[in-house]
Amino acid sequence: MRFSTSTLIAGTEIVPWLAATGELAYSPHSPPEQEYFFQYSWVVPGILREGTNKRRHYWFGDPSKDHPKVRLLFRFWNDARRGACVSLFVSHGVVALATDLTAPVAAYRHHDVHPSGHTAERLILMQHGSYHIGDLESQPRVDQGEAVLYRGIQKAKTYVLHTLTTVETRRRVLEVHARSLTDSVMSFNAAHCN
Repeated sequence: MRFSTSTLIAGTEIVPWLAATGELAYSPHSPPEQEYFFQYSWVVPGILREGTNKRRHYWFGDPSKDHPKVRLLFRFWNDARRGACVSLFVSHGVVALATDLTAPVAAYRHHDVHPSGHTAERLILMQHGSYHIGDLESQPRVDQGEAVLYRGIQKAKTYVLHTLTTVETRRRVLEVHARSLTDSVMSFNAAHCN
């Protein structure tokens, strides 16, 4: 891989961006000057399925730069370049395996004016190059750091809560999550299961 996708700062903090250091290190408050960094096939090719033509452009992982969600993300990042980025909640995660693990998440309000003239308030959640775009009404407490989960894994209608019964089991689960969160490619693949 050409670029580092390490998301660790000072060994324990994890950033919600694609990377914490190097050429991929950017955030909505310090956005990249070029759209090059959003061609995931070039900067984070490890997120694409085996057999995908990585010489082709994949903007935010999508082959079409004209896809409505891709265009919305470009409008968001163009606003960020102009300094018009409204953060609702930003949390750098922390890896402290002896005690806990906190995932890095960033939530932004985006006042989107679609080329058709339609305007909408959007919520953009970020974690390691993954985006969730939604309506603000769907996340009424996001500014306090609470996101509402509204669907299950794959086609499941409900969530199942598993209780970790021993300290050793909890430690092993946290180690797996900590390893996946320290690298954007691993985190992206774990979240999207491709």
